[in-house]
Amino acid sequence: MKNFCVDIKPYEYYLSKADGNLAKVAELISDDFCECWWTNDKYSEDREEYKDFAVTHTSALKTAIASYIKKLYFYEF
Repeated sequence: MKNFCVDIKPYEYYLSKADGNLAKVAELISDDFCECWWTNDKYSEDREEYKDFAVTHTSALKTAIASYIKKLYFYEF
């Protein structure tokens, strides 16, 4: 999850705000990341590919994670 905090607040901020509850950490990151995903040029390719699936506030983070894993997988081969 730390990889997706680069353009928002530090991961440790979310960890402390959620009192160490990792599910809550993910929810807080997802809330802030949604705005970033829709507006930051860094995610323009993902937006174009996945915008039809971005129907909830958690969709942006989920698609970014999927894209990250996809890139890691193809990078290894």
